[in-house]
Amino acid sequence: MQKNYTKSWIINTRMNNILDLISVAPLAGISDSPFRAICRSFGAKDLYSEMVSADGLSRGQKGSVRLIQTLEEDGPMVVQLFGSKPDSFYLAAKILDELEHVKEININAGCPVKKVLKAGGGASLMKDVLLLGKIVEQVKRATNKSVSVKIRSGFDFHSINYLDCARISKEAGANKIILHPRTAKMMFSGKAEWEHISILKQMITGIKIIGNGDVLTLSDVKKMMDETSCDGVMVGRALFGNPWFLSDQSKVFNQQFVETILKHLELAIKFYGDHHAYRLMKKHLIYYVKGAKMPSSLKVPFYDAITRSNSAEEQRSIINDTLKEVLAKNE
Repeated sequence: MQKNYTKSWIINTRMNNILDLISVAPLAGISDSPFRAICRSFGAKDLYSEMVSADGLSRGQKGSVRLIQTLEEDGPMVVQLFGSKPDSFYLAAKILDELEHVKEININAGCPVKKVLKAGGGASLMKDVLLLGKIVEQVKRATNKSVSVKIRSGFDFHSINYLDCARISKEAGANKIILHPRTAKMMFSGKAEWEHISILKQMITGIKIIGNGDVLTLSDVKKMMDETSCDGVMVGRALFGNPWFLSDQSKVFNQQFVETILKHLELAIKFYGDHHAYRLMKKHLIYYVKGAKMPSSLKVPFYDAITRSNSAEEQRSIINDTLKEVLAKNE
């Protein structure tokens, strides 16, 4: 009989720290410090950085260094490194080992993006298991912090080797494996094979196993844990413009909604400065409104205005003049 994952479990488990079970995924172009600070304000505790180039960080590249910096409203985080050179991972891990706000180092062996694959990083590491093991060894040699590895089921359907990748990662010293049970070739299409998480948990013992993929609600967190016995769940795309996921609330157009997106904008300005913040916030503001319970007659003009905006100040005015004004009229 299929189980019904109701809110009663969520209510009961919230008392037992459900948010301790959830990790906020590394999301390129999304999970920067302002985003993490917003998620943290909704109770998230385990948050990952965007992908950081191990090679870039080891050479002190400005863009890579920026990705590991944080706001005071943010907090301890996991930094995800990508690349293909063990020496670069070692040097990058040595840098991260000195930073108090970095609590864990994650090795990206699952990214399916062509640009990353072409450089031999991400899921390409799953095609060279020995290289993956060497990278894990070098990171462990460089740090006393926890080390985790994020993988896919395999590179394609002809190379389902997540067990081999997890096994060699564990032998090299990894403390945690995160599995997104799709192949790299699938990207985000099709269905995540949660059974792979279950098999991984059964076969690779003595190490934490975190599941990822197709988790759209807090009820899905319970479902994945029940079906796979994993130790925790990583959530990614469900959080785009939706930190309310973390408190099991619908994204409703109300005062809290407006205050949250204004807070996100202010944090972005504080972190990046006006000129860079408004460019990055365009997608975030559109994600916030997408799927929100608000009149379509309000959404369309908002989308258009945000798309055309040329400064953070203009974005602030759009939020105040459109969203806040409508709320005030409805009170």
